[in-house]
Amino acid sequence: MRAAACVLVGIVACGRVVTEVTPPDDASLPIDAHADVVTSDSTVDATDGADAALTTYLPCTSCDASVVLANAHAFRLAVDETNVYWSANAQQYSSIISKCPIDACTPETLFTGYAGNIALHGTNLYTWTHEIAYACTTNGCDAGTVLNATVNDGVFGFAASGTSVLWSEQLDFDWQHASIRACDPSSCDASVTVAANQPAPRDVVADDASVFWINLGEPVDGGIDWIDYGDGGIFSCAMDACDGGLELAAHETNAYSLVTNSSSVFWLRGGSILRCKQSGCGGKSDVLATFAGDVDALVVDDVAAYFVVADVPNAAPWRIIKLLLDGSAPPAAITNDEKSYYFSNIAINSQDVFWIATNGDIMKTSK
Repeated sequence: MRAAACVLVGIVACGRVVTEVTPPDDASLPIDAHADVVTSDSTVDATDGADAALTTYLPCTSCDASVVLANAHAFRLAVDETNVYWSANAQQYSSIISKCPIDACTPETLFTGYAGNIALHGTNLYTWTHEIAYACTTNGCDAGTVLNATVNDGVFGFAASGTSVLWSEQLDFDWQHASIRACDPSSCDASVTVAANQPAPRDVVADDASVFWINLGEPVDGGIDWIDYGDGGIFSCAMDACDGGLELAAHETNAYSLVTNSSSVFWLRGGSILRCKQSGCGGKSDVLATFAGDVDALVVDDVAAYFVVADVPNAAPWRIIKLLLDGSAPPAAITNDEKSYYFSNIAINSQDVFWIATNGDIMKTSK
């Protein structure tokens, strides 16, 4: 079977948002089609080729969703225990990042500028596109502090740790000599290379000790607005001592939506949710579930994974699914159907799951 195409020109790569250079006019972003199922058991890699038994999920039986903010028309979300944060259009080439208390939402503008994606780390707020990243705070920052304006349209992933911000950088489509870079956000002019000569790195996740990322690998096919990659992998290294990175999982063709919890790394490939221990998994990933349609917008905690499923590839409706990581119960929908062809990211805190509804409302439901 042919692997999924990864769109690189525009705003979607392997089915997930990587930048909003020009934020969309509606509330969300397009679902990209993924490949057919390519896994055959719970410990196979992407080259085995046999179809797996598809995962089914239970319908939503107690959908207690509530509106946090009506008509927000957001396209990115982030949350902490007190507030919800979102990006929305200000005007062409400009976005507004706002916040409000979850339980009594009166919007407050934090940032206006050329950005869109959001990352939180403590009281620090970061926003970025392919071309530029800003540091802000959860209390606001006017125009923000520019972190890496010289990246020149090459940022494909971004993460914040306790002392650093990190990003994957690929300039001028030079996939062979891309890198993972980092800086102290208080003095980002002195950025350093954490891992050099990475083949098309994309998503980056970090904690205080380690950094994890996806390498898409070598381009094998392409068109005007997409590139198909082959033989990628999931990599990690210590934050203070990285020598090219340790490959945690191999043959992860067109992986995307990388996230972590306290012990493991998770990502999506085609219609599958995959996992590997942060210490490694022998080069092969653990397939938690495989669905017939599109899977996207993965988030995890130490108990469950939450993600969007559209049963028919690249088509509505879609819904959010909860998958217990210990396998003690079958996957179950926790939202009703959203009827549009588009969705944005979802976000979680310790109590709730948040998303952007078809009509532009910011919604939440209990975990």
